[in-house]
Amino acid sequence: MGISGLALWKSATPAAINQIVENIRSNQYVGGPMGRWYVHARTYRSPPYPKRAVYALSMNDATFVVAEDTEAPMPTALTEGGKDAEGGGGVERAEEGLPPHQRYTTVTLNANQPLDLLLAQMRWMPGRAQPTEVAVGAAGTTPAQVTSTLPVYIEGGMFSIEKDWVCKMGSLVTTGGMPRGVILEADYLPALAQSEQSPRLIEEFFYRIMPPAFREALQISTLTPAESEWLIHAHNVGVDDGDDIYCSPEDTLGGEKPEPDSSALHANKRNFLLFRTLQRENWL
Repeated sequence: MGISGLALWKSATPAAINQIVENIRSNQYVGGPMGRWYVHARTYRSPPYPKRAVYALSMNDATFVVAEDTEAPMPTALTEGGKDAEGGGGVERAEEGLPPHQRYTTVTLNANQPLDLLLAQMRWMPGRAQPTEVAVGAAGTTPAQVTSTLPVYIEGGMFSIEKDWVCKMGSLVTTGGMPRGVILEADYLPALAQSEQSPRLIEEFFYRIMPPAFREALQISTLTPAESEWLIHAHNVGVDDGDDIYCSPEDTLGGEKPEPDSSALHANKRNFLLFRTLQRENWL
């Protein structure tokens, strides 16, 4: 399945990618280019109530989508120190007889599916975290809480290194060409699952390929085992009895639940880590 990690180099210029590639070549690591890496990240927000956000990360041939219910509690695995997080509105939803929601719901779409058009038809507006009130639609409609859109673009390349590693390197820019540094994504393919040693392994890889003078500038992120387990559960969770009036897992494939797709799960983890990194930096 593999394990993944990200490294953010905020002070880097686009030319920094060439410096990293030259350092890889000078150390005679076996490998070479695998193609282009491109990500277009953008945010959509719902009308004032209920508060919802959709984050779309389009990359190559797919779009990774995260729907966030800001009124649901943050999963314990994603909170600092693993402590329970309070979520406004959770109790109210239960009292009103409404179904509970997870804080985050993820789905991967074909890149050609018109997600932007669908959200626009639902009056979801492009926007950032800090709202300002603007009029939307016909006269008399409720204003939406949005701000100007600042999509994030990542553009660079993918490289194989020593057969066991795939590394993506790209320049981060916002609309208008504002540089935000360089981001690196590493995949260690032989590993079967995230472990306590995973962060150290990822960190050592990034330090090996970086020019020595710039290693301290890296901000390295990996999934914790708790975060990884939460994503596995979110990916594999079935439908509870009575939760779906249309069908149940027994209604499909002769009553057998399909085996989870390990490659899809790994991509889900990798993309969720990228989403969380961009969100933490307030770029979404």
